[in-house]
Amino acid sequence: MQSKKRILVVMLLVLATLVSAGAIISHLSPSQEVRAEEVSPPPSVGAARPIVADNPYLIADIVEQASPATVFISVEWPLPEQAQRRTVPQDPFSFFFDYWFTDPFQSQPRVAPSSAGSGFIIDESGIILTNQHVVGSRGEDQTIKVFVDAPGLEREYEAEIIGFDVTLDLAVLQITNAEKGEIFPTVPLGDSDASRIGEWLIAIGLSLIHI
Repeated sequence: MQSKKRILVVMLLVLATLVSAGAIISHLSPSQEVRAEEVSPPPSVGAARPIVADNPYLIADIVEQASPATVFISVEWPLPEQAQRRTVPQDPFSFFFDYWFTDPFQSQPRVAPSSAGSGFIIDESGIILTNQHVVGSRGEDQTIKVFVDAPGLEREYEAEIIGFDVTLDLAVLQITNAEKGEIFPTVPLGDSDASRIGEWLIAIGLSLIHI
């Protein structure tokens, strides 16, 4: 009987010890559980997401819309005047001097200076915006040809410079031989003041139409 009482007392002591230890641990290590409604959502970053994330065909759509108004520009300047060679009186040693001291490249055919690039039609009458370094400046007697690849207008046109700015590297051309009733496709000009650093930029050109 005494042994049973001892076992019962020991068990009660052990149970009391476990309960006390659990209470101490619970006090020293408070629960870090947080309710879902108390957690504030992260700030929205929708404005910083790439535009192609929602529409992977957006760039292709822009190219498809702008391509008809994109033109290839070919420019050729007249040959510069060539300085006349100095005539040397004939002498017995002329063959020797001509062989060793004549410029070997002087007899090669002369090539007219030329340039090429792309531009965009910004007005239905055939006004084109391009770079000044492509077409040069007004008054240089250059010949400017514009190749349009828009449906129904696939041919070569002539153009002239109606304005340019060397500092901005911009030039404005006007197609001069468009047929009556021809309406050219255009691209609208954007607002540079509304652009932001880091925005997407698409470079479009038509530099291989002459091949």
